[in-house]
Amino acid sequence: MAPEAVAEAVLAAIKEGAEETCPGDMVSGLRQGLVNDPKGVEKELVGYLPA
Repeated sequence: MAPEAVAEAVLAAIKEGAEETCPGDMVSGLRQGLVNDPKGVEKELVGYLPA
């Protein structure tokens, strides 16, 4: 996601009075995963750590 698009999404969320915003598909998917299956996300992210 382009920085300009992130900035626009954040400013729109501020104007709407939102407490949180997750601009972009990747962040939105991660947030949804944390809500639905936090342990699954944890296991997936651990795979990115060096051995």
